[in-house]
Amino acid sequence: MVMLVHLSPERAVRGIRRSGIRVSFGRNGTPNGVYAMPVMPNFFLTHQWLRELKSNGDRSIVGVYFRLAGDEPVFIGHYNRTPARTTASLAVKLLRECENALGYELIVPRKIFSREIHKVRTLPQVVGWRYYPEVRETEFCGCPMCVPAG
Repeated sequence: MVMLVHLSPERAVRGIRRSGIRVSFGRNGTPNGVYAMPVMPNFFLTHQWLRELKSNGDRSIVGVYFRLAGDEPVFIGHYNRTPARTTASLAVKLLRECENALGYELIVPRKIFSREIHKVRTLPQVVGWRYYPEVRETEFCGCPMCVPAG
């Protein structure tokens, strides 16, 4: 069994506890499913998507922790690349051994039932990256072409 966390707006918690986590439609060739990250020793990597998800206008994001069988099929990949199909336990192993796991996502291609949910936890709202994972690694350019007036 592997423990995963799905980040969701706080306003959806009541429905998630009652009915589970529903499938999201894929974007740009990504399969439909529930987006999640494995719970890893590094809190930042586990919850790295929080600030990016807040950019949609949600004020408070919570972590919905659930368990999956190790042999459950999932998709894993970087957010702007085509994901690969694998098992849940192998996906967790790959992410733990990855040199830079920023920007990766795990997609469970089915609904998560309420009985599979382990806990719902409030999270610090300042964890994660915005825009893209490597935003802090690029140097700031203050020229008028890069930073328009206003």
